[in-house]
Amino acid sequence: ENAVDFLEYRKYLAPDGHHLSLEGHKDIARRVAHVVNTVGIHPNPRLGSWDDAGHDVCISWFDTGECPLKFQGAGVEIENWRPKNYALSFPFPTGGEIFFANPTNVPLDLYVDFMANGPLPSYYPLTEITVEYLNTEKGMMQLKPVYIDPGEYWEVECSKPALIGTVPPGEYALHIRPVEPGKEYPFRVVGVNLAEPTIRFDTPEVHLVEPAECVDVQQMQDTSAYLPRDQLTLSHYADPKTTSVKTHRSTDHAKVVAYVCNHVFTS
Repeated sequence: ENAVDFLEYRKYLAPDGHHLSLEGHKDIARRVAHVVNTVGIHPNPRLGSWDDAGHDVCISWFDTGECPLKFQGAGVEIENWRPKNYALSFPFPTGGEIFFANPTNVPLDLYVDFMANGPLPSYYPLTEITVEYLNTEKGMMQLKPVYIDPGEYWEVECSKPALIGTVPPGEYALHIRPVEPGKEYPFRVVGVNLAEPTIRFDTPEVHLVEPAECVDVQQMQDTSAYLPRDQLTLSHYADPKTTSVKTHRSTDHAKVVAYVCNHVFTS
């Protein structure tokens, strides 16, 4: 709560404020060694679940480049864009799809792991995400499109989870469509995760833009709502302690709404 309290821990972080520094890695190593020396190592270790019910699903190809999920789209491919890092790349403007399933018998939160970059302007595009339910017996169902802005204020290149919505059991198509031209790189996805809604991650806010908001945008007198997209970024988050996404709309959200209304809904 008090920023001054953070100063004594600053040495454990790299300049980007996200990754560990050399001292941070050493501190983690010392702590792990202390636990191992004190508790020991289980003779038959097992990988556990994120939640008590064991309903979580984690699929990542960031380190291996091996994506077990079906995907499609013109130009969509596994990209090895830097040593030992892989992503599914979705080019502007067509994008593509990833197909996945909720294999459990309960609704789960869907997260998409994407690459973010800073400082602004990010070289990744604002991207539209739509989830389509493929159970033909109950008819086709879609979640409302949401928008992810992969920009960061500070100098950093990192993967981040985005909470897209809650999906019932069944098979789905994840439609991924970059909507911002002129960016140096495509939108990069490095994983798909499913987890219980009662244990929600701290993730960047996903922007839901309603067509009715476009009327408000047209009536805005504040020209800052029409700043270039290069100056936009996210600043609000889903609350990890609850199962609801914060509904407070920031100036940043207004800018994203303005961009979507002016450049996406009108195209």
